[in-house]
Amino acid sequence: MARKMKKDPNLIFLLLGMTLNNLKLNNEYNFNELRKKVGIHWITLKKYANLVVFIQKYFPKIDVNNKRNTIKINEISERINEFDPLEKQLLIFYLSKAFDEKSALNLEFYDDEQLNSINILKEIGFIKEYNNKAYLSLEGRNMGYILISDIYNEMEKIILVKSDQKSITEKNYTNKLNKIREDINNLKILNIYQGNVQNLSQNLIINS
Repeated sequence: MARKMKKDPNLIFLLLGMTLNNLKLNNEYNFNELRKKVGIHWITLKKYANLVVFIQKYFPKIDVNNKRNTIKINEISERINEFDPLEKQLLIFYLSKAFDEKSALNLEFYDDEQLNSINILKEIGFIKEYNNKAYLSLEGRNMGYILISDIYNEMEKIILVKSDQKSITEKNYTNKLNKIREDINNLKILNIYQGNVQNLSQNLIINS
């Protein structure tokens, strides 16, 4: 019996993209219906369509320079934009690796709304300022790690096949998150939270 050859993933994305771009906006289409147009099994089509949604939501906007063999991050992901202003600023500082004076971010490039969030984070001890630059304190770095790790856990649950056994990566994140929450509780960070950072403080007690 002849063995059925698998299609190249790049070809599947190409066929799916070309097909979807030729469909009417705001209409729903059954995957079996699409299968006839693309010539690929509906389960495979559904898998790749979900990958597209996943990438659109969780990946930052990027540019790839094939000649230089480099990649440039242009905009943060849609998922990070869903956080409230304080959490969003924490994540931006964390993803920028602004962890000390040498790596501090220049505050001249921030608008008034962003600076207001940064000032609140500074008041509660998550951000330190240095020569009109700012970087995360240890507590801010821990909080940033918690937020980004929660995103990673979301990503993993969406992309991995469901099973009774947790992946090694998920176990590692769970252990690290538990340790960080324990450290934060020991530092009594919750005691310095004010009403205007209620959403931020709620993240500290997730799954506690």
